[in-house]
Amino acid sequence: AALGGERPRAEVAVVSLESAGPTPAESAAAAAGGEEAAEAEFERQLEGLILDSGAAPTPEAVFAADSAEVVAEALNLLAVNLDCRGNERGSQLLFLHALRIRRRLFGPAHPEVASTYNNLANLLRSPLVAGGAGRAYHSGEVRAQVEALYRRAIAIRERVGPHSPQLAASLTNLSVLLGRSGDAADEAEAERLLRRGV
Repeated sequence: AALGGERPRAEVAVVSLESAGPTPAESAAAAAGGEEAAEAEFERQLEGLILDSGAAPTPEAVFAADSAEVVAEALNLLAVNLDCRGNERGSQLLFLHALRIRRRLFGPAHPEVASTYNNLANLLRSPLVAGGAGRAYHSGEVRAQVEALYRRAIAIRERVGPHSPQLAASLTNLSVLLGRSGDAADEAEAERLLRRGV
């Protein structure tokens, strides 16, 4: 299921006392199961993105080094620089290595990981919103991966604070992707995201 899929409509239901629905514990378990399924789908998409990139494994020695955090930040900044210079391939590979290091060091829900999710999504989004003609790897699957990266960055950044500039940036970035989809529901969500971001 896509992370930005159709939302269920509210329905009015008549409930008898005998079938009052799930208990709070059952509802919490169902919500946790939904979160686990969403997490598994995100991990599947992320793994697909890494495999499709052809990136070599990040050397294990990097993870063991005392400077691993500095290496991840340097890779992330260098990737941004390469992207600015038009070297998309080099930028993508460096973002993926930075992402691997940060996820291992900090866990998948850390603000530094969110930064790399957002930066990688920006890189992959550019050809999508510019038309991407002639780019074989910019398919609907890549668009779904980009959307998933933005949504994950937003989820992490919302936990940090609802008024952070980093959250505003991710909301705005996702709104650009959705606003260019041509789908009315996506465009409406893009407007809501943009309003939240300002």
